Amino acid sequence: MDAVIDAYFPVVDALGDEIEAVEETILADGSKNVAQRLHHLRGDLSELRRAIRPLRDALNHLMPDPHELFHERTQLYLRDCYDHTVQLIDLLDTYREMCTDLRDFHLSAVNQRMNEVMKFLTIIATIFIPLSFITGVYGMNFNTSQPGNMPELNLPFGYAIVWAVMLSVALGLIGFIWRKGRLQPTE
Repeated sequence: MDAVIDAYFPVVDALGDEIEAVEETILADGSKNVAQRLHHLRGDLSELRRAIRPLRDALNHLMPDPHELFHERTQLYLRDCYDHTVQLIDLLDTYREMCTDLRDFHLSAVNQRMNEVMKFLTIIATIFIPLSFITGVYGMNFNTSQPGNMPELNLPFGYAIVWAVMLSVALGLIGFIWRKGRLQPTE
């Protein structure tokens, strides 16, 4: 019985090593299959726990009452086996918690990257939406022969003026965003 229980230790240690490898992967590059690996690891840990728990319960049932069938050495042997099952279950629970913590950390890192992308896209949209509005207004078809229909369309430098206004708006927005500290990368 002790050999069967002790045979679980290398399996649990291998799962612990794999959890540490997943942690290093998360810290290094945040690989895309990390969540799936953590899910499988957590399932393996739960399966091992379900396999070991009946052994622990059976050993616990045999130990409290000294049976006439068991000698004192057998009782010590059963106590040792029981202690090993308790150690294994504690180790499995610790590794399951580590998997949960790593999953939460991975999701937090993914959310952080997504927030950075959203920040960048928001800055781009903030700059280009006013420019699109100006372009849209001046892109409408106006009858220049009628008075009051955008007289600046007939100006000799109207095209250059519109470009100057759009450049001023873009630079003004970039300056505003810069002063607010939104163009610096967050850590």
